Amino acid sequence: MDTQKQKEKFFEDPWKFGKQVLDGVESSGEPDFSKETCEEFFKSKYVDANRDYEYEPPPGLERPPLPQVLFDLEKPTFNDFWKIVKRKRNSSSSINGNSYVKSSKKMHIYCGNYFALFGKSVKFRTPGY
Repeated sequence: MDTQKQKEKFFEDPWKFGKQVLDGVESSGEPDFSKETCEEFFKSKYVDANRDYEYEPPPGLERPPLPQVLFDLEKPTFNDFWKIVKRKRNSSSSINGNSYVKSSKKMHIYCGNYFALFGKSVKFRTPGY
């Protein structure tokens, strides 16, 4: 089967395509080495000997200017969060075509208490503190 047809079949039903691809593959079974052997191998294989090396910029590369506005590290208030939720547009959608944002819009319209509970669980910053 050519690549274009495979792409079409994949996009038509990714789960079915994956199942067909993997159906003929036999399980390799249990490994014939110990956990310790495995850990030793990967520790020696994926190690960065120069982890503490400090890189220098290439010659002639200008340094970017320092930020003019400091990043706000404080948690948002619940009102900040609420404004963002209400202003969010219904433009993004999931794989199955249902909009995540649309769901959250409906949630704040029909279930305002949901966001109040959400606010308590997230522990937003209290204004004035």
